[in-house]
Amino acid sequence: MSSFCRTNSNSFDDAFFTDLDIDFRKHWIGPVPVPVFLEEIMGVPESRVVTEQASSAFQKLNERCQKYGDMLDTLFPALEKSFGTHFDFVKTGDQERLVTFVPTISVFSAESATHVPPLTSLGSLPNYSQPFSRIHLPVEVGSGQLDPFDDPDENIEGNLKSHRFLSPQAHIRGRIIYLFDQMFNQRARTHAFLIYLNHQSVRFFRADRSGVLVSRAWDFRGDPSPLAEFFARFSMLDSSGRGIDMTVMLPENVLDGCIFQLPGTDARVVRAQKRVSRRKGLFGCQRVVLEAENLDSTGRYLLRDGWKELGEDSEFAENAEDMLSVMKRLHDSGVPHISNGLAGGFVQGHRTIAQDYYNAPWRAGKCAVPVGFTHYRYLEVLPGQPIDAFSDAVELLKVLGCVLEAIDQAWQKCRIFHSDISTFNIFIDNNGEGVLSGWEFFRSVPLFETPGRIAFPSDSWLFMSHTYLRGLRGLTVHDDGESVFWVFLFLGASYLCPDNWDYDESRWFFQILVRCYENPQNGWFRGGESKLNYLCSSIKGPKITFNSEPLDQLASGLRSMFMRIVYDNAVVKNKSEWPVLPPETIPTMRDMFYETAVELKQSLADVPRKRSESLFNEISDDLWHPGETY
Repeated sequence: MSSFCRTNSNSFDDAFFTDLDIDFRKHWIGPVPVPVFLEEIMGVPESRVVTEQASSAFQKLNERCQKYGDMLDTLFPALEKSFGTHFDFVKTGDQERLVTFVPTISVFSAESATHVPPLTSLGSLPNYSQPFSRIHLPVEVGSGQLDPFDDPDENIEGNLKSHRFLSPQAHIRGRIIYLFDQMFNQRARTHAFLIYLNHQSVRFFRADRSGVLVSRAWDFRGDPSPLAEFFARFSMLDSSGRGIDMTVMLPENVLDGCIFQLPGTDARVVRAQKRVSRRKGLFGCQRVVLEAENLDSTGRYLLRDGWKELGEDSEFAENAEDMLSVMKRLHDSGVPHISNGLAGGFVQGHRTIAQDYYNAPWRAGKCAVPVGFTHYRYLEVLPGQPIDAFSDAVELLKVLGCVLEAIDQAWQKCRIFHSDISTFNIFIDNNGEGVLSGWEFFRSVPLFETPGRIAFPSDSWLFMSHTYLRGLRGLTVHDDGESVFWVFLFLGASYLCPDNWDYDESRWFFQILVRCYENPQNGWFRGGESKLNYLCSSIKGPKITFNSEPLDQLASGLRSMFMRIVYDNAVVKNKSEWPVLPPETIPTMRDMFYETAVELKQSLADVPRKRSESLFNEISDDLWHPGETY
């Protein structure tokens, strides 16, 4: 699973990479015919002169290499001789893998600076300097004839979907995924290319947020021209064509933060300073929220950068009303407790293509139905501190009450609901009140009969309603109310529960939020059963207790309210009527939060924050195990 799996390790062994393959096993699309990959997917004309020169230099690869080192000693001079004016080729795999995992050969642009510090973490120096931010192309060399895929015979006609495309070499696919993950997470990219060679054949790869396109294996010893042609075409691509997001500039000093250009008529540039949330994994929306400032260090902003799902109509996301217009309409209508949008929109030309090849006649094996994405970037006024900076229970309840008021008023006055309630979208302003931010996934029409397409779980998965996760219907405003309930329990369990809550108890509760499984029919994710069982008191486990009677009564009251709603829904046969929620549900929740806050304050029984760091973050690596089905 792209959002919950672990791509960091102190031990880069076959077991680690096999686990990665389990998480991503349904997102390989291939085998793409080599001519299609070179001519269509790379999208540049062939340079016949360069290709012929390179093919001549690569002829020595026809010689039989008995050892791994022989392979490198033969390949490396051929690359340097043919393309040394375009690229710098560095053997990074020999010595660097003692410290971390890097490609066997790293290909850098010859035009790039001799040293640009990698940006592994905004706002702090990396523990170990890695060049992934500068790599234009990783080349991974395997031993023997091990191949991560099993191509069907080219002469086979008909449906190839029943052919097993994945070979037993899972650890090799894991290595490829890891390299792509590092490429995307250490520098802003729209896509990336990669080459894998063993002693006999070569494969080309192109990854974006929708999946990975895999070429058919080619015997480069018998005919090295496709390998030479790949580098010839790759040399003709500019940095943007190679996948580097040229609207994001790396700093000269890693402490300065990246410089982002905003799309749209404003087209301002800002410098990112601090992460509020970070990208996780390779595929999907991959949102990141950053604190930012002007280049002259004035102004304080919130920068939102991510990928929004395309609808069945591929123009849906770009043509839809954008977040800035919606936020202006909400403010003009007097909706309280919402953030202020300043600039941004969809980044022109930044769209995924992997989804376009799902129905190609050459595609073999089982594959998740890919979802297309388009890139957006928005700038807001910095609302304040993230909600997880709350000081005590009174402040937390007040903030969540404000959020519920914003949800209610946005629907009542504008018929708009947020649909993405999470801890990363709620802030505390200077007056201690809540501000609801991140309206990029707003909806104005409830999708009662359109079950959600969750191709890759995001950070918001923890807080999504059980009905939506179970695929019973699409999102409605009432799901925002349930999400606030899960936010309350999550933050309470993370920061307010007493110290005697042990590891097993906390892990038990947080697993209720993260549990999921893959739908075998389309590879999309479903979940919510554990949340449903928790609401209905049919799941056994430790009881969440705050050692505070008002807080315990609030949690119990909210749980009982949603339990009644579940039982009411159980007798409804027409899904278009889901959910049967009293219209006063969200206002009632708001009043419950406010009244509990007043009670705690007046009785001098406020519950202070027990932990400085989230308990969830301490145990999150142990919540998800690759391939585990809940």
